[in-house]
Amino acid sequence: MDSVLVQYLNSGAAWLLVGSGPSIEMGYPTWAELATSAARWVTIEKSQSAAEPLQQSIAAADYPGVFEAAANALGLDRLLELLRAEVRPRKDAGEIYSHITTWPVAAYLTTNFDGELQHHLSKLGQSYETYSNSPDHLSLLVSDTTGVVVRLHGDLTGPDGLVLTRSQYRNLAEAPEFDYWRTRLTSL
Repeated sequence: MDSVLVQYLNSGAAWLLVGSGPSIEMGYPTWAELATSAARWVTIEKSQSAAEPLQQSIAAADYPGVFEAAANALGLDRLLELLRAEVRPRKDAGEIYSHITTWPVAAYLTTNFDGELQHHLSKLGQSYETYSNSPDHLSLLVSDTTGVVVRLHGDLTGPDGLVLTRSQYRNLAEAPEFDYWRTRLTSL
């Protein structure tokens, strides 16, 4: 490993972006598995014909499109309720989380919907505050911020700040209401 990177990681000033890998290692569902569950629920609660567009999106690996169609068929609140029940680990421990939470990281940025970072940090007695992707929370992020886990895509508890569906991804990339998000992350 690059010695400059190791030195920076050990400085306590590094920020770490955590994607789905550590959660998948613990047995959390992948996007494909969550999308398949959403299609199954549309079939159960609506009809097979209502789920056909979701199956086409699954075949194309267009998971935001699957969640968009499922939210339209079931309602976003119902979809989130169903997905919350699916987002749980199938294993007790994750080696990756066990490693990255022992590093002296100032801030963790995550796109994950689960709370594993916070859980592993808590097990180590580390106190990290959880920030949402709201304008108020992101305004608190400055280059010397420490002790935070930032949920960049929101969470499955509600629609505020959620980035799950095709239109939510489009809004994140283009809509004026996410200018603060793009500006803050670019500046950091």
